[in-house]
Amino acid sequence: MPERRQPYAEVSGMLELLAREAHTEEFERLVRSARDAGADAAELDQLTRAKDLSLSIRSLFARRQQREAGLSALVDTARDLTLPYNLDALLKVITRRARLLLGLDMSWVTFHAPDEGVSYVRAADGHTSAITVGFAVPMAGGIGRQAHQRSAPFWTADYLRDESFVHSDVIDDVVRAEGLHALMAVPLCHEDSALGNLYVAGRGIRHFDPDELSLMSSLADLAAVAIEKTRLLDQVRNEVAGLELNTSRAMSSSAAEHHLRRVHGKLIDVVLEGGGLPALATEAATLLGGSVLIRDHAAGTWTPPGSSPSSTRARSARPHWTPTPNAARSARRAASGSPRPSPARRCSARSCWPRTRAARRRRPTPRTATSSWRWWPRSPPWCC
Repeated sequence: MPERRQPYAEVSGMLELLAREAHTEEFERLVRSARDAGADAAELDQLTRAKDLSLSIRSLFARRQQREAGLSALVDTARDLTLPYNLDALLKVITRRARLLLGLDMSWVTFHAPDEGVSYVRAADGHTSAITVGFAVPMAGGIGRQAHQRSAPFWTADYLRDESFVHSDVIDDVVRAEGLHALMAVPLCHEDSALGNLYVAGRGIRHFDPDELSLMSSLADLAAVAIEKTRLLDQVRNEVAGLELNTSRAMSSSAAEHHLRRVHGKLIDVVLEGGGLPALATEAATLLGGSVLIRDHAAGTWTPPGSSPSSTRARSARPHWTPTPNAARSARRAASGSPRPSPARRCSARSCWPRTRAARRRRPTPRTATSSWRWWPRSPPWCC
């Protein structure tokens, strides 16, 4: 009498295979062994049902593990995005994380330029030669347009063979040159504004499951917030730099005004203490750290001690006096003992009248720094 088979021995074997995460081929081998051992149709149906359930449970566990790994990677990405970056460095982090999150070949980020009708690539990651920074992606076609219109992720398993959306010749040429098949575009939205799109692509045909779409949507939301935060920080840094520059200028102006007030006070003290013009000029040259040149059209030009004016006509550091023609005539008159002409006698020479008319036109104003305060008569000048 032949030995009776154990009807549930193969089912127990499948549970063991499931526990040690065996390959699918081992489950199939167990069913073939039962068929070769003479199992009837009912037993084979039970074994096939047990095999299918075991494989389903294993797939479920694998998806859960993949989802946990994706969530863990998403948490790490969120932690990285909280670090201070400039915009270019932040976009590089986003593209690298997006590519590694789904294990694809390429990823890139584009920013919309609605006025130009294109979306410019700002960062790219992966082995790419055609999709580089600055590449203009037309907004009139491709999966980016679908993602922008729907405000949701849009993907295709085989881009060039998919006719469910409007294609663009520029994008088709790039996809063909890179050998891409599976593509996904996720919109980058902050509040009510669309910043751009986040793309991931693979060189093989691939169908994305809902968990992968959910991960990419979460990553895009985090990336949009980080991008907006970085933009605001850059704007604040620029404003702070401008305020610091204005503050520095204001402090320099305030220091100069304070110095001028101090110089003014000291010069007033010199005058109140009875100091003459030489003492006043010397003190001004010392306090201002420059050269002082005193000019008087009626007397001459005088430079205080220690002052070296930039004029080539007076460069000596010693006090010197350069007499003017009027001063020379006065000195000759004093040396000869000639009295000063009476005020009642006026010059009637015609040669004095042109000088008088010129003097009327050359009345000085206080805004002229080198002018002296003089009074010019309207009538013909006194003889001198």
